[in-house]
Amino acid sequence: MKKGEWKERLKPYDNALRFVVVLLLGNALWKLMFRGDESGYMVTCCGWDVTRFFTEMSCHVAAVSAHILGWFIDGVRLLYGRLITFPNGNGISIVWGCTAVKQAALFVLIMLFARGPWKHKLWFVPLSLCLIYLFNLFRIVMIALLVMNHPDWFDLLHSYIFKYLFYAFLFLIWVIWAECFAEKKNCLVKSYK
Repeated sequence: MKKGEWKERLKPYDNALRFVVVLLLGNALWKLMFRGDESGYMVTCCGWDVTRFFTEMSCHVAAVSAHILGWFIDGVRLLYGRLITFPNGNGISIVWGCTAVKQAALFVLIMLFARGPWKHKLWFVPLSLCLIYLFNLFRIVMIALLVMNHPDWFDLLHSYIFKYLFYAFLFLIWVIWAECFAEKKNCLVKSYK
């Protein structure tokens, strides 16, 4: 392979590769900065106690999710601020509100490395953060509906299906932004045709 030829071959996939690299680095940075126990009663960021913030976030998410679930299921209750219970006795706990904050942080980090003028990011970023918030509520409600009668499905849905669905959703936002606003429309293969 000639010198510089590999760069030309990878050029159509530049934005996709950039997205993956930033996503992996963002995940690694989050794990280095934040520490939390399984019970969700202690969360630290670089040694600082941020438990109260995540507790408030989890209580908010649990309250909104329980209200939405109440539209579909009679007898849904919210206990102790973060535990959503169903009429059949099963329940789902919003441990410490990490996912919604992590998703938002990853998106902001990814947008910092997106190509294109900053003037468009000023309005697109908050709009996208709202979409991520709504997606997180959708994720919790769907998991709750599916695990209500099948508690053993929780790990599969939470750790795999909806986790990677979020990454696909985030990539879709990235593509839309790049196609609409990036300079020279340098998004994926389409821009190099």
